[in-house]
Amino acid sequence: MLAADQSCPVTVTKTEILPGMRGDAISVEFRNLGDKPVAAEKFFYNWVDGVGDERPGGALVSQKKLKPGDKKAIGSGPVPHPDGTYPHAWVAVTKFADGSTWRDDGSHSCGAK
Repeated sequence: MLAADQSCPVTVTKTEILPGMRGDAISVEFRNLGDKPVAAEKFFYNWVDGVGDERPGGALVSQKKLKPGDKKAIGSGPVPHPDGTYPHAWVAVTKFADGSTWRDDGSHSCGAK
């Protein structure tokens, strides 16, 4: 069984699909909940259908500096996705300014749909 209560130094607060002229993009908003500055983050995302089943998506990497309490967003380029789906994104890896890292324990609990 996966842990559901891991401590999240960074969490996804919002995901959305942004329509564009060349195709839809994903926007992932995230916040530093910890007490250490963040140097980089990696997010994974899946596509969720109307009954809650997930299909593989992709990854986004941000090198936006994030002070404790700060909120930022990252967007993708155009990404194909199945009709009627929405993104579920979560923090996979966080690299802190001091060089240490945090990794998701497999629960995907530091995310949002």
